[in-house]
Parts: sequence; structure tokens; C-alpha cells
Amino acid sequence: MGKNVILLRKRGFNYYTDYAEKYLEQAFSGYGYHLTFRREQWEWQCSLQYEGCKQLVFRAEWLPGLDPEKLNKLCELLAKSFKTTAQVISEDDIPLNGDQPETAEYGFSSLPGAFSEPPFITEGAPVLRWKTHNININDLRGWPFAATYQNYGGPAKGLNVKIGLPEDFSVKKLELFSAWNPKNKNH
Repeated sequence: MGKNVILLRKRGFNYYTDYAEKYLEQAFSGYGYHLTFRREQWEWQCSLQYEGCKQLVFRAEWLPGLDPEKLNKLCELLAKSFKTTAQVISEDDIPLNGDQPETAEYGFSSLPGAFSEPPFITEGAPVLRWKTHNININDLRGWPFAATYQNYGGPAKGLNVKIGLPEDFSVKKLELFSAWNPKNKNH
């Protein structure tokens, strides 16, 4: 028998990808834990699987250790925070409709979190995730090695970053020389 997970009914295609951080903060802040993007502050983490299933799949390492009463209370709390319905099932019984993709991880801390930092949406730390590597991109000054990243947090979510380097080059410090400002479209 697999571990318990909580299924949350989706309300729209992109609805939860835009609001998941806010809803998770609402669910756990009453217990003294706050969403943080600073990995060094993570005291525990959870994940949401957005694809591969018609519902959102909530997972946490400590979920299997909850007794049935606490598990049902958590299920109700998440349903209320996410403004939907929820149910507890075994991970083996997840109704998959495709390959199980990567999940989005969220970290929590008992310290002040992301929503209490200066304007969280515009000044939060970027979260660059590796997209591709070892691609020959000739438009990057002819350098033979390039890596692409996409920003998943902080300002300019969705921004793609390409880094091109000669094969024999090593990086000790990397700085972003220009940034796109979505408000005035300047670089």
C-alpha cells in the first residue's frame, strides 16, 4: 500500500499555478509555518503535482505519519484554502492520465516568510530552473556551449535566460547584466 496523498479538485487550467503559493501560505501560517523561497530556511517541504492527473496532488514527507483524524483535518484545511474539494487517497490509487511529471516543491519555515518580505511579487528572488544544455547556438556570439534556464519565481516569472560559454571556460561568478521590466518593457 502506498503513502497517503491529498487530491485537490482543480478549478481551472492555470488557476492553481498562479495562486498555489498564496493558498499554501494561508493553510500553514495558522500553525506558525510560512512559505519561503530561501532554501536555506526550509524546515520542511511539500509538493504539488499539476499535470498527469485531473486533480492537484499534495505530498509531504510527514503526511504518512498523521493519524486519520489529523489527516482529515488537513484535508479540510487544504480544501478551504484552495477553495475546492479534497480527498485523501493512497498514492497507488492516483488516477493518472499520463506520465507523472515533475512536481513543484514549496518550502516552509517558522521564520517570517516570502509574503512578509518587501513586495514579494516584484522584489522576490528569481528561481532559475535548468531547461536545456549542450546545445550549439550560433546566435550567442558563436560560442559552442549554451544552457537555457527559465525563471519560476520573483520578478519576471517566465523569463528565459540563455548562457553561452566556450567549452574550456569555467564560471566562478555570474551576473545578469540586464533584466526585462514587464511594466515598461525596458531591458
